[in-house]
Amino acid sequence: MVRVDYPRTYTLPLTTDPAIANRMICESLNFINEIKPHSLHINIEKRGNGEIEPKLDDFLCLLLLGGDLGYDEKGRLKEKRFADKEFHRIINRRRHLSLLEGVKKDVIEYAFLRLWKKEDRNYDYLPVILTFKGFQYAYQLGANCHDQLPGLQSWAEKPGPLPADSIQNFVKNVEYGLKREGAYSNDFLAGFTKKLYEILLERQQLLR
Repeated sequence: MVRVDYPRTYTLPLTTDPAIANRMICESLNFINEIKPHSLHINIEKRGNGEIEPKLDDFLCLLLLGGDLGYDEKGRLKEKRFADKEFHRIINRRRHLSLLEGVKKDVIEYAFLRLWKKEDRNYDYLPVILTFKGFQYAYQLGANCHDQLPGLQSWAEKPGPLPADSIQNFVKNVEYGLKREGAYSNDFLAGFTKKLYEILLERQQLLR
């Protein structure tokens, strides 16, 4: 979803294709060299209700995948956006007014991302966007998931490796959510979940 007016009243969908959204983000970064690392908000229309109750480790997997892990001025590893209290929730439930339809749409906003360039990581935004979509279809998301904030804040200030079974369950649930959406072949999902699992394991190595 993209805001289309300055007062931020109306929105239009950018695309239904995660690959196109990913390419537009990457091309914007490549085309405009002056873009500095700052927050990236990804809004996805809420079209399905998952039934899995998310645990803290499920949200930590999101931070591990797309969060801003780095070192502070004292050399301590942190997830910097949560640790520096830039915001106080990992997702936002919003209602966006559609310019074309004139009705309000339920939207999930993922506001914890930091823009990164391709030399910073060995993956782009496609696995992140796909994970968000699967997350929405798999999990039952409450009002901004406030009950998880203390645990997220504590982990961000001193991040540690997540249990292997937490990562495995998260990947399995994301795959289940994408299957519920029904937009991807089994071969595509097999390749994506393998990639997602590898990314999370590699990110884990930063925490050891």
